[in-house]
Amino acid sequence: MTRFLLLILVLLLAQIFQGHASGQTRIKGRITDDQTSEPVAFADIIFKGTTTGVKSGFDGTFSISGKTSVDSLIVSFIGYERKTIAIIPGTDSVINVQLHPAVYALQEVKILPGENPAHILLRKFWGSRDRNGINNLSSYQYENYSKTLIYLRKLGNKGNNPGRKGLLADEFEKYSIKGVGISPVLPSYFTESLSDNYISGSPKRVYTHIKATRSEGLAFENTDLLAQLVSRQENFYFPGNTIEIMNKSFISPLSRTGLLYYKYYLLDSLFLDDKYFCYEIQFRPKREEDPVFHGTFWLNDTTFALKRISVTIDDKAELNFINRLVIQQDYEPYGSGAWFPVRTRLMADAVNIFASNFSQKSGMIVNKPIEPGKFTSEIRVSNNDTKTENKYWDSNRKIAFDKTDSLVLKRIDSLKNSSRIRLAAKLVEAAVKGFYNTGWLELGPYILLYNHNKVEGSRFRIGGRTNIQFSQNWVLDGYLAYGFLDNRIKGSIKTEYLLNKELWAKVGFQYKSDVEHVGAPDEFLFPDAFLEYVSSSGNAGMMDRSRIVRTWMESDLSFGLTGRITLTRKSFNPAGEDYYFAWYSDNNRTVKSTGYLSGELSVLLRYQPKAVYVIDGIRRFPVNFNKYPVLSFEYIRGLKGFLDGDFMYNKIRAGITHNFNLGGLGSIGYDVTYSKVFDQLPYPLLITLAGNQSVFRTNRTYNLMNYGEFVQDEVLELNLSYHMNGLIFNKLPLLRKLQWRTVAGGRVAFGSFNGKLNGFYDELNNRNAILPDSINGNPLTRFNSLSYDKPYAEISYGVENIFKFLRIDFIHRLTWLENADVRKFGLKVSGVFRF
Repeated sequence: MTRFLLLILVLLLAQIFQGHASGQTRIKGRITDDQTSEPVAFADIIFKGTTTGVKSGFDGTFSISGKTSVDSLIVSFIGYERKTIAIIPGTDSVINVQLHPAVYALQEVKILPGENPAHILLRKFWGSRDRNGINNLSSYQYENYSKTLIYLRKLGNKGNNPGRKGLLADEFEKYSIKGVGISPVLPSYFTESLSDNYISGSPKRVYTHIKATRSEGLAFENTDLLAQLVSRQENFYFPGNTIEIMNKSFISPLSRTGLLYYKYYLLDSLFLDDKYFCYEIQFRPKREEDPVFHGTFWLNDTTFALKRISVTIDDKAELNFINRLVIQQDYEPYGSGAWFPVRTRLMADAVNIFASNFSQKSGMIVNKPIEPGKFTSEIRVSNNDTKTENKYWDSNRKIAFDKTDSLVLKRIDSLKNSSRIRLAAKLVEAAVKGFYNTGWLELGPYILLYNHNKVEGSRFRIGGRTNIQFSQNWVLDGYLAYGFLDNRIKGSIKTEYLLNKELWAKVGFQYKSDVEHVGAPDEFLFPDAFLEYVSSSGNAGMMDRSRIVRTWMESDLSFGLTGRITLTRKSFNPAGEDYYFAWYSDNNRTVKSTGYLSGELSVLLRYQPKAVYVIDGIRRFPVNFNKYPVLSFEYIRGLKGFLDGDFMYNKIRAGITHNFNLGGLGSIGYDVTYSKVFDQLPYPLLITLAGNQSVFRTNRTYNLMNYGEFVQDEVLELNLSYHMNGLIFNKLPLLRKLQWRTVAGGRVAFGSFNGKLNGFYDELNNRNAILPDSINGNPLTRFNSLSYDKPYAEISYGVENIFKFLRIDFIHRLTWLENADVRKFGLKVSGVFRF
């Protein structure tokens, strides 16, 4: 009996221990990237040696449970190194796992005879794309919440001297987020925004109302600007054929041409969100040099709509400064059955900066007519006075703050007290914007601080402009300049008042007194500091002194159409010692005048379909016209007597500009401009082609033409540029690592000149002309005129992306080589920032 009882006891103990070993194992946790601390969505978590597994959610969290005796958990995801985690069977535990990015490698896939099942599913997706897609809706609207965080990575020590610390080493030691990634990260910017979005289907129109923004950062204090820029890069839609990222087109893995660019593998089928049974398909590019992704997507088994997708771009994609970019999206059906990307996460890893953006759409309404008045403007930004408080965001934020978010805000607030951080942030902002921010006044642009020309010699200029801290409606802009050769002070003062932010209606006034090359692009029409610098430098003497008084009114007339009315009074007087100009100011051709006054009324219309603007306080500028041409037309009426003008005349100017992507073949841009003057005028009031005698290349000048070399009363100008990206150099292994990009272009101008009216007076043969032969015994400065039989033409080819921003062009002049002081060939440089 004793032995029997002992045996029963042993069996009972064994059963107890066995029950404990095979009891319920419950594990919760979060999967993150060990370099960025960002969540890794859709990762696989499985008990080792079993078929029990789950996928991490969009925020990286997971929960797995089961009766098992295994002691390990396997965590894996495409683009990351596989990780094995030790666990204790039969217990409840919380395990947070950090995955390390890996060189992209596809796990072993077995290919069976017959058609690839992934291809069959792709065809079913294409067949149902119209039914599931949002592009076929008559309209839709939603609310969008967006959150962006930017971190700065430690640059490390310089050299091998342990006594020398790296840049901002003290700040990293004190304020970095510890225990995240393989190196400390310094929080530098946090912003969140809430917007209402309205989209009309046909014709497609978009209106975004940014209701509130809030940010904490070390630079770029205008939170509205960053919120707008972010909103332009978070509306990815992968069921389409291409995805625009940093103005470059990438082939979507769900494109109808996807089979030409990708290999597809059906890996699994499973439930997502406990209600959508989906097929998991992995894809990888056939050619790494194409604009493509790596990743995985999941298709719903009944509708064959896209449910979930995760894609990665590595440094082979040649996105400047970006080493790795990850986009993850989750789709859900609404209303008529269309599937919307309701959650999107973007993570960009660039040099020593890491940025992440999360956005979530809610309150989706489909096929409800939207009043046309919504689309009178493309974007609206509300006043933020009462919407930066924590109480507002706590009730309107669509996703709860985690510990990292709260820590980021505390660290940024502390960093603002560091004088070195504040100075570094302002210098970075100045490098990007060209102005140094002192508060309500921004000093610059710094590129125009010093210049040199033949009339002024060394020229120094100091300028500035106000920002939204100065006023919500007024803007002031001006400068003072001094030339050490002519010993004269020049300057300009300009002011604008914003009447209506919805229509971007404004009025303005400017007074300017300065010198300029004849034919230089007007900074009022082409506000580009680099172009102004190039056009005002050089040793050509064909310069004039001008005084300009200008007033204008501008407004959006309808979606994409902008109008401007301008009144201008301008004086002209030759400035160069060897520049001789005169015109006959009487009908008898006896009185010679060396200067003149012009009074002009101009009406400008510009049509920019699908225009994308961002608003920087009380300034607005376009950021992308990638798909649609921009049309412009201007009529100019010279008013004799009004504003003391000496002439009555009519001018027109019409143009078209267009830039578009060619996918893996690069991008093409062109512009065509036609200008004509209908009346008799002295030649500085005609059309002087913009020359360029500097060492720099610009897009708006003829880079081997001398200043004032060609004058027309009618001209047709064509400009073509072709950015080949890595199309050539990517094929050369030794050059591929440099990431240089080839570029080519050409400029040509056709024209005519009415010498009977606008040319030189001759008592016997040309009594109607307006120009004398000489002034004070000196022959007038001569010019050339084009014809449609003999145009001006130049071509260029070169390399851009040298050190990420430098461009070098080799330029050949093809025509009018017999002219004096002709440069047949030139090498010119420019700075171009392109992703």
